[in-house]
Amino acid sequence: MPLILTQNEVNVSDAHNWQDDEGVQYHYPTKYRNKVLEGERFVYYRGVNRLNGKRGDAHYFGTGRIGSITQDPEPERQTGVKKAWFCQIENYERFPTDVPAKVDGILREQGPSNQFRDGVRVVDDETFESILEASGLAQGYAAPGNAVPQPENVFAKPAGNLLVPSKDNAGGGNSSPRHSRHAKVIGDWAEELALHIIQNIEGSTNHIHRAAIGEMPGWDLDYLDADGQLQRVEVKGTQAAAFRNIEITANELAAAKRYGNHYSLFLIAKCMSPSPSYQWVSNPAGFLDRHEWEVQPTAYRISFCM
Repeated sequence: MPLILTQNEVNVSDAHNWQDDEGVQYHYPTKYRNKVLEGERFVYYRGVNRLNGKRGDAHYFGTGRIGSITQDPEPERQTGVKKAWFCQIENYERFPTDVPAKVDGILREQGPSNQFRDGVRVVDDETFESILEASGLAQGYAAPGNAVPQPENVFAKPAGNLLVPSKDNAGGGNSSPRHSRHAKVIGDWAEELALHIIQNIEGSTNHIHRAAIGEMPGWDLDYLDADGQLQRVEVKGTQAAAFRNIEITANELAAAKRYGNHYSLFLIAKCMSPSPSYQWVSNPAGFLDRHEWEVQPTAYRISFCM
């Protein structure tokens, strides 16, 4: 049955200091082992405690599927009551609008009064579908009332590292939005934000959004840097808090290898939120050459011959 995964802004104690990454992985104690099953659907729930010390409204804010599951490798998490697990998150989509936990003062999740003590809860199909319907996800991000912030109006901040390896090399999962029903909307939003940031780089000129004019040279944007060098930028966006992997086309990979230090990946996490994070990765082909990254074919084109 579908699940509710709690991900609060504030942990109530060190005992609840789980290593969750929104849309990437979920960390949980062994008491939920028989509830968290690979392939199961879920929605994220956030309680009332906030980082600023104040209280907010409890709500649901995203959905996805449970991916591969591995045991926490830390020695203290291997046995007994502290035993814990990681599950990867698949096909994550943040809701266009948060869904309140109450409707006219009545909780959407009906159950015992202490049910919200559990970080993982099973929910019936009817309640699960009602949360998705209220989110506006099915209507898409352009639907009336779905207030997605414009890229030029968000507070985007650089991140140290948005690349998160899978626990125990579990594999599976995809942080890119290619398999999302709103992949193009998310991708376009990420490109607009990247262009806005690049246009504000001191000394940069001749900014061209190739993807917006229908060109596919193997990158989305290019510009002249302060030294007059042409820099090519391929943008990757995700609604998750980080990337476990990315997908690139054969054309993009060939361009990355050809242009080396004049080719970059621009990674944007938490797309379509008020506070996305971004990371530049210069010369991604170099990471492959040094075997710091590995590349695997994930799709093949089939042509039909007479």
